[in-house]
Amino acid sequence: MQLKKVKLTEITPYWRNPRDNSDAVEAVKTSIQQYGYNQPIVVDTDMVIVVGHTRYKALVQLGHKEAQVVILDLPPEKAKEYRIADNKTSEFAVWDDKALIEELREIGDLSMLEPFFAGEDLQGMISDSIGETNFSPVTQKQIDRAEIKENDTFEVRSQLQKEEMLEIICPHCSEPFHISRQDVATRGRKEKE
Repeated sequence: MQLKKVKLTEITPYWRNPRDNSDAVEAVKTSIQQYGYNQPIVVDTDMVIVVGHTRYKALVQLGHKEAQVVILDLPPEKAKEYRIADNKTSEFAVWDDKALIEELREIGDLSMLEPFFAGEDLQGMISDSIGETNFSPVTQKQIDRAEIKENDTFEVRSQLQKEEMLEIICPHCSEPFHISRQDVATRGRKEKE
């Protein structure tokens, strides 16, 4: 595998690419404009595209003259297999809506992502998830206060539970066991009746 910068005119799209990527080109162009060109096109040793037809079209339409490519030395049948497998794997991916909403919430201004979610109301997705969209990040101080409060609550509960329990030694085996004061009182009343 070799990484190299080449002129786009030296790259040839595969003539029988089985994936129609026409609808994705605009989104990829927007991504390149907003975040830069960060993912190389994969070509064979003849500079024919194996993976990256959409990126190639987007770069050409944006007027780029060069692109980073990964050159793979694959036999033609393996290049065909990889071309199909790479395109097919994207169909298995699904969104984890909860994780997506958390990511969107942390971004704040969603205007840059709107082109990638055509017809979807990103702000509405967040609002519908819990009804509110303006959350500030949790600070370490808030975490520490919550832990102190929880520890205090646990200590109080533990003390109350200790006060509610009686330790009794079994007269047969001498092993201690615990029983609540309320159970002792209830059993005592039942025995008197």
